Amino acid sequence: AIRKAATSRQATFTTKFFGRGMDFMCHDDRLLEAGGVHIIHTFFCVDKSEEVQIQGRTARQGKKGSYCMLLCDEDIHKQFGPCGLQQGVVGQLSPSGLYNLLDLHRKKFKSAQYTEIEGKLAKAEEHEATTMRYFDALLRGDAPEATHLLEEHYKIEGS
Repeated sequence: AIRKAATSRQATFTTKFFGRGMDFMCHDDRLLEAGGVHIIHTFFCVDKSEEVQIQGRTARQGKKGSYCMLLCDEDIHKQFGPCGLQQGVVGQLSPSGLYNLLDLHRKKFKSAQYTEIEGKLAKAEEHEATTMRYFDALLRGDAPEATHLLEEHYKIEGS
């Protein structure tokens, strides 16, 4: 199926997983003369790098190609919530205005993800420090300290 993906008079529909690492090589002169492979991207990527990779599927190895993004208003609202957009307002924004607004919300979403990850990392580091102090206490033969640290360890884990 991939071999036929970049031939004239052919439409190929794929999931986002074909956006990375999959080349649609075009060896069809008619398609190249008509402008090359055209990608229609129908979802907004949470990761900007994924979007860039999908755009890169068009003009591989110096060949011609083009790209556009078509988004469904309902999908935008599902993915990002209202984004400050009232229903129907999407059609009133310029394409670049809409893209910039969605990109801003993508950045906010990613920032919230990073903050959550950093919080989990801090908790894991605290957990590791308690575990190391516990093992040190065991090696020293300090049973009361080891008991205290074990209790602290499970208190941290439960929180």
